[in-house]
Amino acid sequence: QLISYGRMTVDKIAAIVSGTVMLSEGSEELWRCLIMTKEYDKKWITLLGQILPELGVEALIVYADTIKIDMSPEYGGLISHALGQIKPENVKKLQQAAGSVVYRRWKNYLNQVKDKKSGLHGIFISAYGELICGAVRHIYGEQEMWDQELSEEILQLERDMEGWYSDVMQMKTVFFVHMSQLCLLLCAAAELGLQPGKRCKEMIHRAKRLMEMQEYLWKDENQRVKLYGMLDKFSEMRC
Repeated sequence: QLISYGRMTVDKIAAIVSGTVMLSEGSEELWRCLIMTKEYDKKWITLLGQILPELGVEALIVYADTIKIDMSPEYGGLISHALGQIKPENVKKLQQAAGSVVYRRWKNYLNQVKDKKSGLHGIFISAYGELICGAVRHIYGEQEMWDQELSEEILQLERDMEGWYSDVMQMKTVFFVHMSQLCLLLCAAAELGLQPGKRCKEMIHRAKRLMEMQEYLWKDENQRVKLYGMLDKFSEMRC
């Protein structure tokens, strides 16, 4: 009721934050229910930057396990803005508690889309893209781990593009599953200031060539140019 009715005041926000913390600690079932019920409520979204830092580790894990990981990107700006209000030390806490859960669910979602071979026509970044990218930065913050993950992703992309598909739409979906993953890994690396090793640079060159071969699959030219530009930048970095 506090969220749904009337304008937000300092006292009301404090009451909502306090009540949410109490609920998250008292009942996992009710906490999950609140997350699912209010997930698309814009007032709730704007309060995430104040609510999440106050939650315990278990409550953050439940949050990461409950949110709609493929939520429409149209809410992404609001969520990113809310998360941007969180202090760095609390961001670290959020990533440590929820990062692995969020990234596992994101990869599972992409794998499900890949198995169905339908549903993607371009790079898909969830409304929770900032949270997912933060998880990638946390998990693959070390150069060697990031090199390995990116190289394996490009190898799998090559294998999948050599496969047989009944129509171009199937191949397009599989292609953009990999493009979505590459985009996240490269964005995270750019923010961390990572530089690819020699073998990884060779794999990035192969990804560039493959993108050139599959240029006809792209509907959004801006997406293609942005991702190709990131690959080009990383491929030219000194080891």
